[in-house]
Amino acid sequence: MIEAMATIPGVSSVGLVDWPPLTTGDIPGANVYKDETTDLRPTNAVAPSLILRISPDYLRTAHSALLAGRNITWHDDKDTPNVALVNQAFARRIFGTESRAIGQYFKKRDGTRIQVVGIVADGKYESLTEAPKPVMFLSFLQSSSSQMSLVVRSNGDPRHVAPAIRNKLRELDAGLPFRIQPWSQAMNLVLFPSQAATVALGVLGVMAAMLSITGIFGIAAHSVSKRMRELGIRMALGAQRKEVLQAALGRAFKLLSFGSAA
Repeated sequence: MIEAMATIPGVSSVGLVDWPPLTTGDIPGANVYKDETTDLRPTNAVAPSLILRISPDYLRTAHSALLAGRNITWHDDKDTPNVALVNQAFARRIFGTESRAIGQYFKKRDGTRIQVVGIVADGKYESLTEAPKPVMFLSFLQSSSSQMSLVVRSNGDPRHVAPAIRNKLRELDAGLPFRIQPWSQAMNLVLFPSQAATVALGVLGVMAAMLSITGIFGIAAHSVSKRMRELGIRMALGAQRKEVLQAALGRAFKLLSFGSAA
């Protein structure tokens, strides 16, 4: 599938991931233990970690930066020692510092010993407001999953790329069930709270602005009505139109300017 997708005009990279971040809600995880731990009870775990099973080109497709070490390769399969990429939060939590993580080992609850071969930049995985949390990226050839998503990055129009993807998949297996979804559409669920809050704050902001303008206009009108005799005397003594307006409205506009800037 990956090789077929790469032949589509406009496609720049293709990757696999079992749980696409920010699109599926909760991502499965597991407790992580230090390499020297022999009693693998939950109370002895260092920290829980999310688990993403990926293909070698997933990071490039997702624009996730590899900060140190090497990426997962096609040689990291069931015939080779287990390896993992970890994010910065994982390295700091399990090994103390990012610089010490490369080459170190950790264990999962089932006793599987895994070596860290690369450090990935922290990202958002389950929500836009989450604090950095430990994440391990495993080779999908070493750790099986019940589902897998094909991630395709393209510089072309999604309306043209989607039919090409559909045709390629049908050529490979006419009976394969699949669903194609643009990333922007997949992000709708996680973005909905922020969008709703933005709309609500925008409406409240407009209402507040209208109340402020009405209040300022009312105060200015009241001030001018109380100063009609003074303004009349100023005009009788030869005050120009500009001077009268400045005397009547200068303070109100000054307060409005400072308030708007603040």
